[in-house]
Amino acid sequence: MSSLASTWVLHRAELDALVRTAQTSGIDEMWEVLLARPRVTLRWSGWVMIEALDFLRIRGVPLLSLPLRAEELALSEVTESTWLVITPDAHRHLDQFDPEAYTDSELEYLAEEGEASFEPTRDALAMRDALAMLHDGVASLADDQILLLTVG
Repeated sequence: MSSLASTWVLHRAELDALVRTAQTSGIDEMWEVLLARPRVTLRWSGWVMIEALDFLRIRGVPLLSLPLRAEELALSEVTESTWLVITPDAHRHLDQFDPEAYTDSELEYLAEEGEASFEPTRDALAMRDALAMLHDGVASLADDQILLLTVG
């Protein structure tokens, strides 16, 4: 089965409660809490999101939230999936999340290097969808919210 990439917008305090639930009640209870909330799921393999995150990292977009790294690691440990917490600080890089800011050849390059490769046109479309998902999620964040991303 292919991995999935999903995002949720949560208030910062809800992240703490989610981590506590995962650590004390287990993975099933944690997913019950999350799946009751609105989420966005990438229509491509989760590997496309990993490639999009690498694409942004290479362009200097800092996505690791050091103050919330413990929460990311705690969720990853419980679920054996990759978790990333994106804070409103990412607003300052919003233009770099914009899929229209890149040419198809820029988007295809990393997809060819990674695991997302389908064919050039589909690679660019998949990368655009992943960037758009991140862009829209970050753009929607209020100062007291985070974007919770999982790939797994």
